[in-house]
This record gives sequence, C-alpha cells and structure tokens, in this order.
Amino acid sequence: MAITIKLDAIMSRYGIPLAELAEIVGITNVNLSRIRTGKAVSIRFSTLNSIVKGIRRCGFVDCDVADILGYCSDEDADALDDGIYISFPQDLRRKSNPIGEGRKKRLRAS
Repeated sequence: MAITIKLDAIMSRYGIPLAELAEIVGITNVNLSRIRTGKAVSIRFSTLNSIVKGIRRCGFVDCDVADILGYCSDEDADALDDGIYISFPQDLRRKSNPIGEGRKKRLRAS
C-alpha cells in the first residue's frame, strides 16, 4: 500500500504555478516541490491545511485533502496517471546511530 500525492496533477490542471502556491502557503518553493513530488518524509497538518486553502484561493474552490492525498494498492501504483506521485517515507527507526562505529566498539569492549 502506498500514499499517493496528487498535488502536481491539481496544480497542472488549474494552472497554479509552484512559486505562487508556495508564497500563498508560506513555505519555500523547494519544500513545496518536495511535497508535490512525494519526496517529503512528513508533512504537518497545518501545512496541508494551508495548501488546501491556497489551492482554493487559486480557483479550485472545492479542494479537499482527498484531492491532494490518496491511498492505493501496490498493484494500482503502476497505473497511476501523470502528475501523481507515490510517497515512500523513510523508515525513521533505521537511521544510523549517532555514536560512531569506533566509539560503539570501545563501549562493547568495556
């Protein structure tokens, strides 16, 4: 199962420029681009709410969270339309240990 990001498709359909929406939302172009293409690891509800409000201000007055985010099975993921991205969040539990390898060896030896 995968979370789908449909923001790019909506922006294309309604002719909403990235820079304009980023300014309305109050985030950088880079951050909005990462959200739009499914590269963001997480998104705050306040940011998601601002994106919905921004899209409404740009003409898509019935925009809802379901228009931006979706959920699909692995089988359906191969058949997604253009402008719809799949978000593959990193497993945050697998981040490397902040203690260096040499320090870990010394700690184990003691």
